[in-house]
Amino acid sequence: MDALLAFILVIALISVISIRNLLSPFLALIGGALVYGILTGLGTEIPILIAEGAGAVFALLGIPIYCGALIAQIMRGCGYIEQVTEDLVRLLHRPAAVSGIAGYLLSIPCMCCITAFIILTPVIEHLEGACNNEKNLYYIGAYGSVLSFVILYPLPVSYAVVTNLTLPGFSAGQYLATVLPLSAVLLVFLLAAVRRGEGKARAIGAEKTGGFPASRLKAWAPILVPVLLLMAGNILPSAHFFSSISIALLAGAAVALLLANHPARLQAFDKGTRNAGIIMFDLCGAGALGSVIAASPLADTISNAVNGGFPVLLVPFAIAALFQTAQGSRVVTAIATSSLLSGSAIALQIPAIPLVLMIAAGTLVFSYVTDPYFWLLKRTSGDPLATVLWKFTIPLALTGLFLLAVSIVLSTGI
Repeated sequence: MDALLAFILVIALISVISIRNLLSPFLALIGGALVYGILTGLGTEIPILIAEGAGAVFALLGIPIYCGALIAQIMRGCGYIEQVTEDLVRLLHRPAAVSGIAGYLLSIPCMCCITAFIILTPVIEHLEGACNNEKNLYYIGAYGSVLSFVILYPLPVSYAVVTNLTLPGFSAGQYLATVLPLSAVLLVFLLAAVRRGEGKARAIGAEKTGGFPASRLKAWAPILVPVLLLMAGNILPSAHFFSSISIALLAGAAVALLLANHPARLQAFDKGTRNAGIIMFDLCGAGALGSVIAASPLADTISNAVNGGFPVLLVPFAIAALFQTAQGSRVVTAIATSSLLSGSAIALQIPAIPLVLMIAAGTLVFSYVTDPYFWLLKRTSGDPLATVLWKFTIPLALTGLFLLAVSIVLSTGI
């Protein structure tokens, strides 16, 4: 069967299974990988590809997810989250602003939007004064974290594109001068859209306790330690060891555990391990499906469409959007798209900055059942699949289309 047709059928199958809650996300995604592999004729390679895909996601996110879950549980159990939330509220005043701006900023040192969301989750849960549905804050925080992760340089998505394409005319300063105002406008627009009906933010429990059970230094340490280590690791050559997200978050978890009392430590191991395990199974399922799709002839199908006269300016975006929908990882999408375009005439026909922006825009379309972040949000919010689609997938897709329009304007000089 044609790879593109098989892909559409499998995505539809996973959607139906998920909407009706017939299987867990992990089993639905693994089943989808099996069906897609059979339809595209991969045969005996399928089990190996599934294991490789799931293993690759676990190797990439296993330690960060587990450490993030431990940090979150320690901060809840020891009351640190009250102090952190109160500080953010005093600075930003509105719950949506706390969520969106914190998500946007945390992705930068964390170099990972999922890790940023995990750190942000206990802060969001400790807010009141939200809009009509307090779960909206999860989606606002997720949007902010994805926005900065996708378009800012040298975060992994844009860095992968620039590195693979070796763009001679690319200037990091000019690129940031273009995308920083764009991202600020998008984030402000989102916050303005949800501001109606929103109350003034305050930390739950702050007024009841009249204070906080931990000092500000203890409360912020589990968050600041990994952030500072990541910054040092990416700036100082002598501290490069700490540029690994896994190492930095291990240090943050170690600090959190050392500061915690014994009951809070035991509770963190119990609940944190359980939550991390559920999340990781969903993420590994997405990785397995992505691995099988990547091994199929889907890339050849894309190349044939390009050679068939598809408008050149839309090619980078279309390829990235298809890869993103197919396997879910924004970094993998950036690498696969830029690798496919590397050395082609298409990469030479579009100016450097619009080209990077087009591929980044494509990674925002279409974040659905193959996207690990989609399942993390569904698990965290407890919302049905259709709600996550409406509040997460659609806003990101619209943002991607807006960035595509901006990049076309920049490339044509309209």
